Amino acid sequence: MIKVKYDSLFYIFLFLNVFCKGIGLDNDSKVYLVLLVIGLAMMAIKLLLDNYTKKEFLYILIIMLIGGVTMLFTKKPTLFLTCICISGMKNIDTEKVFDGMYKIRLITFFSVVFLALTGIIENTSLSMWRAGGFETRYSLGFNHPNSLHLALFILMALAIYVKYNNLKVLDYLLMSIINLFIFSYSGSRTGVILVFLLILLTILSKTKKADKLLVSIPNYLLIFLVLFSFFSAILYGKIELFNKLNYFLNGRILYSNYYLTHYNPTIFGVNMSGEEKLLFDNGYIYVFVQFGIAGMLLLLHWLITINKNIKKNKDVKRAVISTLFIIYIFTESFAPNIFMNVVLLFFGGYFFEKRSTKKVVV
Repeated sequence: MIKVKYDSLFYIFLFLNVFCKGIGLDNDSKVYLVLLVIGLAMMAIKLLLDNYTKKEFLYILIIMLIGGVTMLFTKKPTLFLTCICISGMKNIDTEKVFDGMYKIRLITFFSVVFLALTGIIENTSLSMWRAGGFETRYSLGFNHPNSLHLALFILMALAIYVKYNNLKVLDYLLMSIINLFIFSYSGSRTGVILVFLLILLTILSKTKKADKLLVSIPNYLLIFLVLFSFFSAILYGKIELFNKLNYFLNGRILYSNYYLTHYNPTIFGVNMSGEEKLLFDNGYIYVFVQFGIAGMLLLLHWLITINKNIKKNKDVKRAVISTLFIIYIFTESFAPNIFMNVVLLFFGGYFFEKRSTKKVVV
């Protein structure tokens, strides 16, 4: 008989989801749903076969309960899937996880872009008024031009994480050229700036003075952006400063103000299926309104724990990645999705740090 390490069941679940997100499939895609069911079946087997301490078992029970209840209230599985993924990270090698995600994202991203450029799949265009005139932006096979550049950002972050110790000047130059090339189609100013900032912080992190500072940045930045998100939204229309900032942030403060004033705070979130037409480009506000106070506290707990461990371990590589995702979450709504907000995978590695003996499934 051939024995297979049952940890591979986790990778099947994770990589199927990463593949689907890598080619831009939404939760309502039938292909994604089929692959998700397969992945969930694999994960269920692993969860049943794992050995847990009382602390681990209780924690998994709590986050599964929170994730499951939010799914019932919101009709969205995003947070629940993240809870499932974190729960299944017992005995999982985080470095192997990131290496696998990088390879999948690399293949899927350039495959989708190539197919769109050659006309094999649709290259959706979007015309919008910007800087005194109409501007046409392209999605290159993804759902939206912003999604295109976000996909590039995630790929670049994974590439930097995996290749951090071996990055050369030519690597930074190549990443910069690709960033500008994709920007010529996406027109995503947020995306192009944050990819360049990611590259810059990576270069700075390799200097002795900067690396000590960088490991302390993530949590302070997180707290600032969360507070700013809520205060600017609440005070929009009352203080001129926030009105001006709203213009530079492409209406993000106005949209946040809308959701905070039209939806009362809830514990486990609300079903917002009728609000697709409005932009929800602030991940912190999105989680609070969509997944409720419980979902928000869970996200903050994960991110703060991750950042504390980064500082404790003086892990400058993870500090760079965490810092940039914290900023990007401020402008997009992918915060609770672990297959896109990949820094959440660090939490599983920290929580299950003390590993038990691995089993096998026949």
